[in-house]
Amino acid sequence: MADFIHAEWELRRLRRLASAAFAANRPFVVSKLEGLPEERFEESAFSAGTYKQALARLAAKGHTIDVLDGQTLLMQTAAFESFDKRVKSVGTAHGIRLSDAGPPPKPSRPTGFKDNE
Repeated sequence: MADFIHAEWELRRLRRLASAAFAANRPFVVSKLEGLPEERFEESAFSAGTYKQALARLAAKGHTIDVLDGQTLLMQTAAFESFDKRVKSVGTAHGIRLSDAGPPPKPSRPTGFKDNE
C-alpha cells in the first residue's frame, strides 16, 4: 500500500512540475519573440522589470498564451518527453492509470493576456 501511495504522490508531483515548467520558461520565450538571442537574456524585459509590458506588446501583436506555451514546448521538448516517460514508468510499475491521478494542473496564466480557450 505504501508503494502505491508513493507512486500516486510521484505522479501528481510530476504533473505539477510539467505545468510549472511552462510558466518558468515563459520569460525566455517572451525574449525570443521580442527578438533577443538567448545569450542576451540579461537584457530581456524580465531582467529589466518590464515583463508585464512585454506580455502586453506580444498580446497586441496577437500572440496568445497558447503561442507562448507552444514555443516553450518546442524549446524544451526533451524535458517534457522526460516528464512523460517518468510519469508512464511510475504509473506502469504501480498499476496506476493516469486518469486515476486526476487531471493535470493548468499552467498559471499571466494577467491581461489573450487566451485561445
